[in-house]
Amino acid sequence: LDRLKYYDPPKELMKLLVVINASDPNAAYDMRRPNTSSSNRAPLMPGRDNNGSRRVNACGALKALSKNEKNRLRLGRTKGVVSSLCNALCDPSATVEERYRCTDTLKFLSVPKKNWEAIFHADENLIPTLTQVLQDEDIRVRYNACFCLFLLSKAEFNRYEIYSDSMLMNALVEVSD
Repeated sequence: LDRLKYYDPPKELMKLLVVINASDPNAAYDMRRPNTSSSNRAPLMPGRDNNGSRRVNACGALKALSKNEKNRLRLGRTKGVVSSLCNALCDPSATVEERYRCTDTLKFLSVPKKNWEAIFHADENLIPTLTQVLQDEDIRVRYNACFCLFLLSKAEFNRYEIYSDSMLMNALVEVSD
């Protein structure tokens, strides 16, 4: 894999990214909407709308893909993956489970050393997103964000940008209290 080469998502991954971005009309990565005819819709979960249950499932599918070590390098360098995760994390209507699955996916994608720079530069809103996530009420979400920042800060270039962000440093201090 080239140093900072990003790949176009395959069709099936594109469908997941569209579902994750569904509640954000200004998604950073412009993607076509999937066919939403009634025969293609997922069944409704009790107490949730169709879009919400599909998004939880899409976040979970992306998390499952990122658990496989062979997929991590390619997923971390696929256009739209990191920005979709950031969009879902910043969405005020996102559930705790969606935020947990998204931060877990980011954590898994940040494990390979070759992904540190690529993930950091994949979306300009990554640091503000992680700063916001550090203030989440769920400890699992905060832990995943901290671990992701720890891994990404291992790269020299990333470290300077992470440590120079005063809002992020303040959020990290609050988490440690």
